Amino acid sequence: MRRPMARPPRGVALITAVFVVALATIAATALLASTHSGIQRAQTYLESESAWWYAQGLESWGTAILELDAKETETDSLADIWAQQLPPLPVEGGTLVGSITDLQGLFNVNNLAVRDVQKQQIYLAQLNNLLTGGCIDGMQEVQGFDAGGIANAIKDWIDADDEQSFPGGGEDLSYLSLTPSYRAANRPIQDISELLAVQGMTPELYRLLRPHLTALPEETAINVNTATPAVLCALAQDDAQRRTLESFVETREEQPLENLDDLASPDSPFPAELGDYISVTSNYFQGRAAAFIGSGRVVLYSLIRRPTGGTPIILGHSTDSQ
Repeated sequence: MRRPMARPPRGVALITAVFVVALATIAATALLASTHSGIQRAQTYLESESAWWYAQGLESWGTAILELDAKETETDSLADIWAQQLPPLPVEGGTLVGSITDLQGLFNVNNLAVRDVQKQQIYLAQLNNLLTGGCIDGMQEVQGFDAGGIANAIKDWIDADDEQSFPGGGEDLSYLSLTPSYRAANRPIQDISELLAVQGMTPELYRLLRPHLTALPEETAINVNTATPAVLCALAQDDAQRRTLESFVETREEQPLENLDDLASPDSPFPAELGDYISVTSNYFQGRAAAFIGSGRVVLYSLIRRPTGGTPIILGHSTDSQ
């Protein structure tokens, strides 16, 4: 006689069914989350790409403004169209912000690499004044640095020879003894942040100096109409000149220096011997184009060279994006 087959307990079947439904629910949830994540990634990518193109458009706007300015004015000052601070520009999905800075309103550290010894000493004196002349707020609170040594160390980092300057200079032997070791660049600085590698430079000192320094590919004069007050202060040879330059800063936006021939005037705020080291025009600028589209953010920095009477040229880029 055939015995009937045993049936699985009804409880096991119910548990199995619940388990299958749970697995299906988990899979559906994971699929939905993955789809949502993919959509979000695609959206972020599109917003970042849009921000990048907007930033490039702002860069083109900046070069066009500089070209137009060169045709309309013979000097460069804070009253020019390129120097005006624009309000944020609303666009679809976000905001654009653009600005242009005159890099010849800053001290060009690569000037220290000139071969003319007399000019080099003048540039070293200007950098020394910037460090010790009371020109930069907060500098007097920085302890334990030798201004002459820092200036010589920067010169040695830039110049092509391996002769150490005194006091405070540094060539390969100074840097090879460090941990980790490295060598002096012995070439013009490409980015001002390189100064952090120079002997004697500290983050605190760099933070104070950074707004007043630049690194340009050739020797440049300081545009007195756009220079930071600290850089102008560093040009002064005594307290009387410093006070005169402070008065000039207060009026230069409305009354910029129009011609270097004015240096010969008794009313000139600048001594005539500075004629080879200052200017009223500029060839180097930095454009900053910031685009905020949705969750996309791009900040594009452009090094712009505007030859006298020529079309602006983009020499290099750096970016800050996410």
